[in-house]
Amino acid sequence: MTAASTAARLTLGEVGAFLVASRARVEAGERQIDLADYVVVDSSALAALLELNRLAAPQRLQFINPSDNLRKLAELYGVSDLLF
Repeated sequence: MTAASTAARLTLGEVGAFLVASRARVEAGERQIDLADYVVVDSSALAALLELNRLAAPQRLQFINPSDNLRKLAELYGVSDLLF
């Protein structure tokens, strides 16, 4: 098995459940979200993280341990500074 096949996914199919769980944590006051498990990502992952930041405003969330794939995608879309 490769790392990608055992890693958690944060793509269009999974982002809804991720948002539901993460919204609850943010609404409870949590300001740090660990992304270490999410290696397989797509642009919907970025949309979810931006939505969570909007929800936490005026405070900013701290997204820790983003994968290289997620960082590269954020750079490609020009939102890296907003998230990391």
